[in-house]
Amino acid sequence: MTPERHERIQRIFEAAVELPPAERGKYLLQACAGDDELRRRIERLMEADDQAPAALQSVKVCPVCARCYDGAMAYCPADSERLEIALHGPLLIDGKYRIERRLGHGGMGAVYQVRHTGLEKTFALKLILAERAVLDWYRKSFETEARALGRLKHPNIVSVTDYGIDPREGGVPYLVMEYLHGQPLRQYLKKRGRMDFAEAAPMLREIASAIDFAHSQNIIHADLKPGNLFLADGMVKVVDFGLARFPSAKAGAAAAVGMDGISTDAETVTMGASLAGTPPYMAPELFRNDAPSKPSDRFAFGVIAYEMLTGALAYGNEGCRSGRFHDPPAAPSSRSQLPAELDGPVLALLDPIPEHRPAAAMAAVDQMEAAWLAARQRQWKLREVPRRMIFAAATAAGAVLIAALTAQMPIAKTMEERTVDARLAMIPAHAPDPRLMIVAIDDASLARDPRPLAEWSAPFSRAIEHVFAAGARSVAIDVLLPAAWAASSEFTSTVMHHAGQLTLAMESHNRAVIGQECIALPTAYILGPDRFSNLFGFVNLEEDEDRAIRRARVAFPPASPTFAARALHSDGVSAEPFWIDYSAPPREIPSVSFMDVESASPAKLRDRIIFIGATYSASGDEWPIPSTISRAKIPGVVLQAEIANTIASNFPLHAVALPCVLVFMGAAAFLAAALALRYPHAPWISLIVAGAVAAGYAFAAFAASRWLDRIMAIIAPELAILLAAAAALVLARRLAPYPGNER
Repeated sequence: MTPERHERIQRIFEAAVELPPAERGKYLLQACAGDDELRRRIERLMEADDQAPAALQSVKVCPVCARCYDGAMAYCPADSERLEIALHGPLLIDGKYRIERRLGHGGMGAVYQVRHTGLEKTFALKLILAERAVLDWYRKSFETEARALGRLKHPNIVSVTDYGIDPREGGVPYLVMEYLHGQPLRQYLKKRGRMDFAEAAPMLREIASAIDFAHSQNIIHADLKPGNLFLADGMVKVVDFGLARFPSAKAGAAAAVGMDGISTDAETVTMGASLAGTPPYMAPELFRNDAPSKPSDRFAFGVIAYEMLTGALAYGNEGCRSGRFHDPPAAPSSRSQLPAELDGPVLALLDPIPEHRPAAAMAAVDQMEAAWLAARQRQWKLREVPRRMIFAAATAAGAVLIAALTAQMPIAKTMEERTVDARLAMIPAHAPDPRLMIVAIDDASLARDPRPLAEWSAPFSRAIEHVFAAGARSVAIDVLLPAAWAASSEFTSTVMHHAGQLTLAMESHNRAVIGQECIALPTAYILGPDRFSNLFGFVNLEEDEDRAIRRARVAFPPASPTFAARALHSDGVSAEPFWIDYSAPPREIPSVSFMDVESASPAKLRDRIIFIGATYSASGDEWPIPSTISRAKIPGVVLQAEIANTIASNFPLHAVALPCVLVFMGAAAFLAAALALRYPHAPWISLIVAGAVAAGYAFAAFAASRWLDRIMAIIAPELAILLAAAAALVLARRLAPYPGNER
């Protein structure tokens, strides 16, 4: 039936009953306008009204739609059902609350939807039902309940707004509560069945909050169950404190309430003189006639939680009445897909010994949520950790590749060179090889003989002959000698006599080799290919990004010996660069001016490896070395002596092999990435470890230089570690979040 038709029936019926009986038929014919079904329905309503004069002062309720009408009605205008007497007296309660419909009823009371006539606001009103006048102690209990519930100002407890005594039947107490739009949890569970913990947890927390608050006010509900939990506006409200106990009340009132509670729920039963409640939710001690208590409320809360999560009652419909409480109920995880971690917290509420139950409902919920979180974290680890380790390996490999490529960029090379300089400065200084000596063509030598170098063949020859006569091991001339010297008989004679101990400089420039022109072809022919080839060494040097010289070679590819190696008659042909050992300070290599060499005593020259080269200011043969060693450039001849000293010392500084560096880079990058992906909820772990590993590696690199004479690459490994950690942190934000860390 549409609302419009219902309103029409109500309007015609009310008008008809106001007319004298003789005029009603004519009125109905006109008002119904040929609608016979409408006319017959109204006639039945009028007939029932005439036959029930005694019901004129009563509240009637439709058994189908629960709407309430006054005694003038016999049938429900909405669905034509015969109305039943629900309450004697008028629809208006205490002169201000008009009854609209019945929301629920039980053996001792009923709850109605009412409208405040002054405020025009809807409320829920609870009445005591009795066939006779309400006993004084019963009324006092009801009043005590009203006062106590009035104190329960909590968002999850239905609010009591008014209390009074309606004058009908000697005085009927009533409570006025907020009107809730929603449905009982019992109805929701019937439709839904069991609930996932994620959905149930907020509800359980709200219920627990209400229970604990009531207990803090020394009020015990005594009839907690899904039927007394209302889902309204997205939250849970605890309703119907009809069996509430007040342990702090005076003995008489407490005893009265203990004998019989007031409940409007039909599920609630009274068993004997002092036992009332709903069996499936009653604690074992209640069946022994113990008074309801806070632990018994928490037991009921445990049964509710069990039912919400499993869809079943912990002890069945009979509850603990059958004495089965000695055997714990089946674990929740065995009745649903709940994780086993939740079994303990849920079953703790159902402990048969009251003192063993959790001390507060909220504490029990905290334990459930902690267990649920632990279960989710365990499942996350089983699912995520293996694949995240694969991601970590891929991330580390990518980081190593990127770091290796980045390390070849000029800026990265410069940074690496700066770290090398710092490490070279940490190596303890030591004296250079005592055999080394430099004969310097200095400004003083040029001042004594200002002729061009092309005319110096005779002085050079005399000087070389002198040092060899004094017992020198070898002589290395770090000057690209001019072609004019090929015609010098003195120089040719010196070369022929000392070819095995003499090293001349040559240089590769734009794929052309210069320096060999100082030997005439006949002389070269006499020397033969091997002796002629062994006479020369390349003076080419390798500059880093900042043009400083840090590394040298024994030979250039494919097998061309360098000048310093040839001066030492080294047999090595390795083309791999080595670090120059600047821990032997260049200034400590003995030096003598070219103009003084012929006057030098034989003892000073004996057993020496002599390097002759230009040191005068305008020579153009000066080279920068690591700034931590010397900020000033040093002459090329001194640098060649330093290189020779490094070779003579058997290469004290060793570069760590690239495979070892790559392995460490990969392992460190994997560790940083793995930690970031394994602990996405604690990114600081990855950052701290990555920082610690990076700092540890840097310390190890410096320590290796200081005590082990090992030079390790720093920039690429450090970059790989940081790249891996950063990439993994970004990736972790895009993968499944760690339970408890959702955003």
